Amino acid sequence: MVGGLEVAVSSTSQLILLSGNWVRGTEYTKGSQASEWAVAICPGPPASPQQVMCILPSNQKSYYDSIKKYLSSDCPVPSQCVLAQTLNKQGMMMSIATKIALQMTCKLGGELWAVEIPLKSLMVVGIDVCKDAFSQGMVVVGFVANINPRVTRYF
Repeated sequence: MVGGLEVAVSSTSQLILLSGNWVRGTEYTKGSQASEWAVAICPGPPASPQQVMCILPSNQKSYYDSIKKYLSSDCPVPSQCVLAQTLNKQGMMMSIATKIALQMTCKLGGELWAVEIPLKSLMVVGIDVCKDAFSQGMVVVGFVANINPRVTRYF
């Protein structure tokens, strides 16, 4: 039982959608296509999940890539993928669950730690410029800046 939710991991892999206080598990076997996972993840409003956790049957790159691509562009939802074999490690479940919870918390905007910054109106800015090796003359600029006084959240 986790936060009022009962979650069971079976011998097949599961796709678990977390949203508020509900969980929906959809079982897929190792033979399932990666595209089937992606389509089942985000049913759309009103049932769009707050975050998705996928327990993958293997470290086959196509599963991970398909899910992450879909959840980054078509149905933007924070996600966490975990290998089923990771969850089967005896005596390590508390450590594994803690690490997964920390990663999921960060992806939902949580702050795991912060240092005391005496300057209350400080803004930390980062800029990077990269010239594309394949497209001559193309330059990409990346920019990031903190959006809170504790300097733990960035845009």
